[in-house]
Amino acid sequence: MDEDSQICSKFVIKETNTVNEEFVANGSTSVCYKVQYYGKWLFKKRLKKELRDNQIYVSAFRKEFELGLQLEHPNIVRYVDMKADEDGVFIVTDYVDGKSLSSFMCENPNYFKLSANRKLFIKEILSAVDYLHQHQILHLDLKPDNIMMTNIGHHVKLIDLGYSYQDCFTQNTGGTQKYSAPEQFSKKYPLTPACDIYALGNIFQEFHIVRRFVFRKCLKENPKDRYQSVAELRKAIENIKPIYILLSIMFFIAILILFFSLLPNSNIEIKNSPQGEAGAPQNVIKQKTDVSKVQEQQQNIGYPKSNASNSNNKEKEKMNVRQGVGTKEDPVIFPPLNGEPAPGMEMELADGRYVVITDKTTQENIIKDMNEQIAKDPDMKDIPKWYIEYLETQKNKKKK
Repeated sequence: MDEDSQICSKFVIKETNTVNEEFVANGSTSVCYKVQYYGKWLFKKRLKKELRDNQIYVSAFRKEFELGLQLEHPNIVRYVDMKADEDGVFIVTDYVDGKSLSSFMCENPNYFKLSANRKLFIKEILSAVDYLHQHQILHLDLKPDNIMMTNIGHHVKLIDLGYSYQDCFTQNTGGTQKYSAPEQFSKKYPLTPACDIYALGNIFQEFHIVRRFVFRKCLKENPKDRYQSVAELRKAIENIKPIYILLSIMFFIAILILFFSLLPNSNIEIKNSPQGEAGAPQNVIKQKTDVSKVQEQQQNIGYPKSNASNSNNKEKEKMNVRQGVGTKEDPVIFPPLNGEPAPGMEMELADGRYVVITDKTTQENIIKDMNEQIAKDPDMKDIPKWYIEYLETQKNKKKK
């Protein structure tokens, strides 16, 4: 023990009954006080009166101090000294000006709803636990009451190494049933860093700090099914962000597509844009009526729209204001009408919309393709009705 620690110990012991001392908490095995030493607040933890002569608890008390004394981390409370006086053994640590996580959350129930607060807490608690593991120490009693939140900055301070384990000490560990891993009580599995991962999972779940699939993996009963290290847990938490950003973007795009597909005038561009009038629909139709795609053409070439020049729509068609929604019941008229249309031929475009073809050249190309198909297969079934009516019309013209 260094000289400063010995001096500090002497003054603490000497001034125990004269300096300011305030009761802080009453734990399961110890009593805690806030004490003032030369203008500085320290934290004093001593065994309860009934346990002072129990060598098991005295040994555990000594183990806690010796483990804590070797640690130096901004998110772990600093152990100062251990001594004994007429009232028994006590440990001195730095005083943490703050509240336990459980008390802090009672006063600030919405604290972890802010992303910045969650990130800070995750960063600091994982850093502290990872530091312990790097020093071959398992905390084994991670819970809200052993995590302090400072009043200034709300930083993490991990306290109470009473149940901690290191392989150089005789094992006398325990834990808290609500938070600690089941193997700490059942002895079914050996103690590993996965024990602390389990406790972190319970804390994350209780305060909704991480995504569900993360804490669920932390809480697997078999330690081998959990994250095997703090680094692995940290990676899982950090990798959530890009995944959810991508999913959010995809969801937003899907909503936009759905929105525009439901607009009643979503076909105006096809009707009025120069590209649409010049050739876009013809290209689609040409693809649909390609000879090598006979079956697809038979499905997509519809029957004539008998009411294409229906008297109810006649005035609108003459005024070139026909704005069909692109369904089979109400197709888009293409090209735009400037008077009486030619007999309409209803077509299904590649995007699923229906169009009544009134352009003579386009009709002739479709009829030519149909003639070629009939020539190749005279017994073809399911001949479109519009084609039959076209043949009858031609036959009547020849008679006249």
